[in-house]
Amino acid sequence: MKKILGGALAPLFILALLLAACGGNPGTKVTVRADDMSGQAVRPQAVAFQAGNGEWTRVWPDKNGDYTFYVPTGEKRYGVAVKCSGMLADGAFGSGATYFLTTDESTAPLLPCFSLGSLARVKGTADVSAVAGAVGLGVEAGMGSDYSGGINTTNMNYSVQSAEGADRDLVLLAFDSSMTKDSSTLIAGRIFRGVNAVGVVDKDLALNAGDTVTDHNFAAFTVPAGWSGHYDVSLYTAGGVAVDHEILGDGSASGGTYHALPGTGADDLYWADATASSGSDNRSITQARLIPGNTAGDISLAPAIDPFPSGYAPTTAVFPSFPLSHPDGDLSGYMFFAFWPYTFWTYTLSKGWIAGQTQFTVPDLSGLVGFEDVYPRKGEGYSWFASAFKISVSMQSYLETGHLFFDIGFSLPRVPGMTIDAALTSGDFTTP
Repeated sequence: MKKILGGALAPLFILALLLAACGGNPGTKVTVRADDMSGQAVRPQAVAFQAGNGEWTRVWPDKNGDYTFYVPTGEKRYGVAVKCSGMLADGAFGSGATYFLTTDESTAPLLPCFSLGSLARVKGTADVSAVAGAVGLGVEAGMGSDYSGGINTTNMNYSVQSAEGADRDLVLLAFDSSMTKDSSTLIAGRIFRGVNAVGVVDKDLALNAGDTVTDHNFAAFTVPAGWSGHYDVSLYTAGGVAVDHEILGDGSASGGTYHALPGTGADDLYWADATASSGSDNRSITQARLIPGNTAGDISLAPAIDPFPSGYAPTTAVFPSFPLSHPDGDLSGYMFFAFWPYTFWTYTLSKGWIAGQTQFTVPDLSGLVGFEDVYPRKGEGYSWFASAFKISVSMQSYLETGHLFFDIGFSLPRVPGMTIDAALTSGDFTTP
């Protein structure tokens, strides 16, 4: 018996020796994913990674379509970049994201792609005649909206675009004005769930008498001397519809109210923020929270982070360097946003990756297949935004959760209950 066991184990022993001699442990495995503006999983055009401060390397998908690489043993810091296809916010036509993280924070980061998949068209009749006082209406879908244009209108034929999917939402709203359709006139609304949005879909919508909104308070908050303040409340439904603050509620730092739609659940999220702005030099500070729809109520938020120092700016270069000089010593990280003609790119730096560094230089990926055009040309305008942020949830939750995509061209993870404090500043230059 001993001889048989020895014969069987000998090849395994030899294999173990070979693996040890060749460095058989490749390191920590990292798998990269991406989602698009409709919340669907998407395959990027190109993916690259960097271990520590090493060279950037192109990553190719495996047979399952996954993008995987290994951070070598003894190293925790890594960078990963995704280039995305399709049109995105603010008229740009290409986008991407580069994250700088550690393996302690995430080994399965989910990066945002400002791109769109296939679209469906949903049409039918919309009726709000059961709501007392309603004389105007509107339908919101994931990728479009349709509002009544007539006087004293309680029903209409509507047609909207939605991202394709088997479980999309529509929102029907009623107003007590046929001319003005905003938070001052909204009186009712409801989310219609489970729309199978594929191709062209017929879906009739109607409100009931009890679908009236509930008003809640947004508390007053203080702002730095000489600054102005405002609050906003928007809704992002589980099935991909955004109802913005112009409909639900906004106001000044002196506080006010917002409307909550009936029937919002735990997976529908209200985005609420209290923001103070300096005005002349483009600096602001904000505190925001993602509030589950089933817990909507009175809101109390106030900016609680220091602003960027006046005069903050990156170097003027094709690949600019941004100072990591925000005065708060307990940041979760930084986000930088760059716009140049036909391109929008985001850079996210975690606290663990920064590890005492005092500046960040945008990496040059143009030597990699698929990233050849990811830089501004001489003479082109380059607009930038810088954000220093603190979050109330773990970096793993922040990095591995699907995204909310905002109209202004940035995204945040869809983590219920998350509070984020952020300082922002912005500027532009002409690429030398």
